[in-house]
Amino acid sequence: MKSFVKENLFILIIISILFLYLGTKAFDENTWDGWGFGSAQTLMSSQYWAKDGFIKNRFLFIPRSYSKIIKYFDEPEFRNRAINDFGGALKRNRIYYTHYPPLYLMPYASLAKLGVENRTIFRIFSIFISLAALFLFYLFIKSISDKATAIIAAIYYGFSVTFLNYADSTSIQPWTIFFTFLIMVLSVLAARNYENKIIYRRYNLAIWTLYLVLSLSSYDATFFVFAWLVLYDAITLKKFLFKKWLFWTLAPLLGFALQIFQNVWYLGWTDAWRDIYMSYTGRAIGSLKGFISGLVAPFVSMTSIKTFFIFKKTITTLLSAAVIFVSLREISRRKRNLREKIGLELNYFKIRMVIWILPKLSRKQPN
Repeated sequence: MKSFVKENLFILIIISILFLYLGTKAFDENTWDGWGFGSAQTLMSSQYWAKDGFIKNRFLFIPRSYSKIIKYFDEPEFRNRAINDFGGALKRNRIYYTHYPPLYLMPYASLAKLGVENRTIFRIFSIFISLAALFLFYLFIKSISDKATAIIAAIYYGFSVTFLNYADSTSIQPWTIFFTFLIMVLSVLAARNYENKIIYRRYNLAIWTLYLVLSLSSYDATFFVFAWLVLYDAITLKKFLFKKWLFWTLAPLLGFALQIFQNVWYLGWTDAWRDIYMSYTGRAIGSLKGFISGLVAPFVSMTSIKTFFIFKKTITTLLSAAVIFVSLREISRRKRNLREKIGLELNYFKIRMVIWILPKLSRKQPN
């Protein structure tokens, strides 16, 4: 334990400072994170899961205030009638939300099941997940570069708006970065053990399992994780591992298939396909931009890449990641070379000193 603290003292200090700030913010009930409405939906859904049962709610979102009678509004007698809502519309959707993977709700629903009701506790739980993700980010940068670079990167990311705005969110963001950085750390360890096939397979199995869990929880990093796994293999191992990369693709595909099954469980085959069709045509009908968006909507949903910036953003992001990765490796290599050069020069200096001093000492020895 002492060696762990000593080795990671700087990052632990950074995490402690961030915890004090975020923890203080979490106790203020008048504040929300940067994705406040999503956090509210998570807490509302958690109440249904905790009070009525996970299976009874089919592990689906129900972003509405808790009510024991709300299930009756999902019955055909009410569902098929035009009901005037507060906004004046004469139609409404089903009470469960079926367009996003809901597995990340499980921890928050479990806390609610244990009797937790204070929103501060939910937020502090999310802060722990986010700070654990920051530590994994530090380990990742350290594994491909060095400790000093990792500390600088952790400070830059940890104190950024991108991190601070969502660190206490009870929505998907803390879990997305946690699983993403964990997979990236394991991918580095797997590549380093490529020659040891047993350990290599274990790391790959762990990565695939985490990738599946991520796919069942979020679409936000699905494409990025796959791109990282493939490019890291190509850069470090310099091999075309087609079977392994195909194995990676099975994780998000299985996750998406399970979500379709979940929707069929709730809606039935007919309504499930109608739900997919309506979601698709809702983007396809309208302007040319809407039509093109509808054509690639399934891809956009799975990858979180915006339609008209697919190539621009994807290529820019991947090239930037590759440049950063290569730069970090080059910095690390040059630092090692510099240390070796300094060591050689120091040894050369010592030898010269010995050669210079020994004759003088021998002259001063008494007869």
